[in-house]
Amino acid sequence: MYSGPVIDCDVHHARNTDAELIEYLSPGWRQYVTDRGPAGNVPLAVQDGLPNPHGFMRADTYPKGGGEPGSDCATSCSPRQTSGASS
Repeated sequence: MYSGPVIDCDVHHARNTDAELIEYLSPGWRQYVTDRGPAGNVPLAVQDGLPNPHGFMRADTYPKGGGEPGSDCATSCSPRQTSGASS
């Protein structure tokens, strides 16, 4: 059985708020997601599917200081110890 280092390629980044992303959008996209149209603001994330009551994120992806899983580079980039099959 292989016992060397493993790279987790199933990384889901996140942001705490949409405001963190808006400053990086081009002016056209910024206007598109921030101007209120007839249906309201356009969300920056798709909200579809059925939620899993246990969540989808690994417990070790939540930043210690709070925030969404994958929203802190130091937490996301730190090595994790795994045992057995990938999670």
